[in-house]
Amino acid sequence: MFKPQDGIGPRGAWVPGPPWILGKRGAPRVAPENTRAGLNAALKLGVDGLHYEVRATGTGELVLHADPTLDRTSDARGRLASRTWVELADVDFGGWFGRAFLGERLTLLDEALALAPNHATERPMHVIELAETGLVDVVARALAKHASRLTVRVASARREVCVQARTLGLSAMLLVDRPGDSERRFADEEELTACASDARGFLGAELSRSWPCERWAVDVDRPDELFAACRAPLFGLSTTEPERALAIRALVRLAPECARHPLAALPLIVEPRASTGTDGAWRGDWTTRARVENPFGFRVAVHLAFAVRRGAFECRGLPEAFALEAGETREFEFALAGGAWSPGGDPLLLARYDWSRGPGRPSEALVLDAPIERVRVLSLGLNAERLFLLPEAPNDPPASLNVRRKGPFLLLAIENPGGLGDAQLVAHVDGAHFRGGKGLKLRLPSDFPSREHGVAFSAGIVGRRDGRECLRRWAGGLPSELEGGVPGRLLPRSRA
Repeated sequence: MFKPQDGIGPRGAWVPGPPWILGKRGAPRVAPENTRAGLNAALKLGVDGLHYEVRATGTGELVLHADPTLDRTSDARGRLASRTWVELADVDFGGWFGRAFLGERLTLLDEALALAPNHATERPMHVIELAETGLVDVVARALAKHASRLTVRVASARREVCVQARTLGLSAMLLVDRPGDSERRFADEEELTACASDARGFLGAELSRSWPCERWAVDVDRPDELFAACRAPLFGLSTTEPERALAIRALVRLAPECARHPLAALPLIVEPRASTGTDGAWRGDWTTRARVENPFGFRVAVHLAFAVRRGAFECRGLPEAFALEAGETREFEFALAGGAWSPGGDPLLLARYDWSRGPGRPSEALVLDAPIERVRVLSLGLNAERLFLLPEAPNDPPASLNVRRKGPFLLLAIENPGGLGDAQLVAHVDGAHFRGGKGLKLRLPSDFPSREHGVAFSAGIVGRRDGRECLRRWAGGLPSELEGGVPGRLLPRSRA
């Protein structure tokens, strides 16, 4: 049992679960995803385990890879399943992320299962997500060599795959969009070990109902969602923000009366000069506000700072330091100028809390962070709107699409594909992703007109240029991977 007097360690890494915290694809914001460098980076940070996708090569080897194609995370092209292990041996899976990772190779499942534990756990947990069918038998054989020392959940969104895994003696995890009565009955009848959903799935009414298995949250990254997940009776969670998750778990354990994440910054509204179609870079000059609270029952010193993840920024008003009494809140103003060519990698507001030795606690520190999100807003009335898409590189030609609202539907159509061949529409609406041809017809949430802050929204065009898949987008939220950034907001014009 954790005792505050034992210390919390770097960024809260020594505070144990539940919820147990697993690094999704390792630590993909500091090292290339699903590589040995990324997996080891996550374990070094102090996570309790790892969550990754598994696929088969053309010759049957089980490897860690999220996508069916090699394009996004390597210097090769084409489908993973069409390549032999020998052909994949020299493919670079790290250079796309940064020069320091040139030469990273594809990771075998056996290599991931053999990773050494960290100081925070003796037996790192593994969630093996089966990204395609036909893998259960071979995964079971691979796990047989490691079963005595590992805690493993074999995850799939397909019910028949979960049943097959359970029949083979594996701990099966059902991945669902929204857990409900059907999923609860299935987990009970089939004696599944776990059920997992996204951050919203188990943080509402389902928490008050009994479940016959472990409840997990996957892809939990935002501070407010991590805070809610760490306060909820969940068995575990996976995240691409392991340092943030570990710190928030420590916060919840040290300050159980804390009602919300104590650090937040207002979003930065991005307003490219889109009427010309030529200046859409993801940058700006803003003056904004943030709040910082002392969630602890004792006086703390707070040191505020600013961190850049992608692009170039100038920050005025930070760093700053002050003391906060127990429960005290302070709001402050600061200014930012700069940005990047494309969404993703929003800068961070950092708050280091330092406190002195006191009853039942050592002298300690905890670092919390919050993203300073860049957001684009579309106010949509009854008329069609032309959306100019962001250039992703200096020489990108103009690209645009049309969007209009018709009753409960959102209609999207390509106007100018920006020189992309085989162009298709992509969209993000209220947390769901869509892909279609030249046009898309999407149903808006029934409560869209009454939502105070509208719905999450973005749209774009995906196509090919010089044999490579390219994406042009109106705002963040596309693709669903890390580099997608934060989606924009869609508002009915009466609420703008």
